[in-house]
Amino acid sequence: MIPPYWLWVRIAPAARSGFRLWFPLFLLWPIWLLLGLLYFAVLILLVWLWPVSRRARAWLLMPPRAYAVLCALRGLSVDVSSPKDAVRVFIL
Repeated sequence: MIPPYWLWVRIAPAARSGFRLWFPLFLLWPIWLLLGLLYFAVLILLVWLWPVSRRARAWLLMPPRAYAVLCALRGLSVDVSSPKDAVRVFIL
């Protein structure tokens, strides 16, 4: 599973072409990786200090599940329009 690369946003008035914004999400991957490693280091320390309980197991499984949700966002398209404006968000 690979997380999304780009976030594309198009904002346009009804009768015009509007403007587009491209956000490179792959530039955030190193930050996410560092935060994940820090999270696991703290979590392993806490599990070592206290016995594993159901709550600790839920916290251990949270990062892989959040990563799966993030990867599932690839291909998401949201179109919102009104008589005056239109907004389209697409995640690649």
